[in-house]
Amino acid sequence: MGRASWRLPALTTVVALLAGCGGSGEAGTGGTELAGMVSSSATSTSPATVATTSTASATGTVLARGTVPATSAASAPGMSGPTTTAPTTAAPPTTPATATPPTAAAAVDTTVVPGPFEVACSPVSLPAGAVTLPAERCEPSEGGGPRPAVLVLNGCGGYEPDAGITTAITRRLAEVGVIALRLDYLAAKPAPPFTYCDAVTTAAAGPDLLRALVAATASLRADPTVDPARIGAVGYSLGGLAVGFAQIGGGPFGPLDSPGFGAIGLLSAIIPSQIADEARAGKMPPLMIVHGADDQAISPRGAEALAAGAVAGGVPHELQVMPGQGHAWTGERAHQAADALATFLARHLAELHVGQRD
Repeated sequence: MGRASWRLPALTTVVALLAGCGGSGEAGTGGTELAGMVSSSATSTSPATVATTSTASATGTVLARGTVPATSAASAPGMSGPTTTAPTTAAPPTTPATATPPTAAAAVDTTVVPGPFEVACSPVSLPAGAVTLPAERCEPSEGGGPRPAVLVLNGCGGYEPDAGITTAITRRLAEVGVIALRLDYLAAKPAPPFTYCDAVTTAAAGPDLLRALVAATASLRADPTVDPARIGAVGYSLGGLAVGFAQIGGGPFGPLDSPGFGAIGLLSAIIPSQIADEARAGKMPPLMIVHGADDQAISPRGAEALAAGAVAGGVPHELQVMPGQGHAWTGERAHQAADALATFLARHLAELHVGQRD
């Protein structure tokens, strides 16, 4: 009975969960989207038609900022490039006025050297328990380290040689001194493209996908070029759900060992209430949350709820909601999102203590 009796209610719970928080289909690419299970009253604007003439619409609006250090992105060790991710005229916080005040910047480890670095990328394979997952590894070409590392997870459309937004995030992370691996976590249960845009299929494969992600993180932690104490993750769309559930021990797919990410980035991600609840309890690492205001595939309400939970739990975080932005990230908007995510994760991973190997 054990496994069979567990699996049926898990499927029912997760399908209902995915239907309740919105879909994760890759906008503009087809497939049976999770969003098809819910109705949305939001009005979507195609990214191609969004005006970017004003500073507010081009850079997005910081709706909430938690206990992040006051150090600017430009001056933080390991950082370089534009600082458009933190506009000086941010909109008033939508979260409770009792937010924890900013903390003083922690001592920063100097092994994260200021960039920008020249980047070298290559295909690799990462052991993940019973399977081996393909990945693209990007890192500063000049070596050094051990360095922080970040796993980057794609959406339900699947892993591609050049996947647009996740490729941009991976390369931007390497430019600021982080080893970044764009990981094909869906290869743990191989399926044709867009198969995982279906909620029932995703729910059925969930335990295998999360176990592979946790095992891949353990393999990365054993890499001698990687600092084992400074590993983070970025998830786009469905990838954000996988990162969040893995971090909290599997959610409805658990229990499983948490990968213990030191910082997390979520882009247009499915964010169920379980993850917001963990943030409210102060049990999440620093969070960078980026979403499109006009995303019809996945409502920004989940992102806003997570930010509110982070405020209540004193979790360092930023929430950026891009006006006029839908689910697909292209052009200048993709570069802005990649920079915001990479800058935040590199800064917060730099503040962690250097890990010791056994």
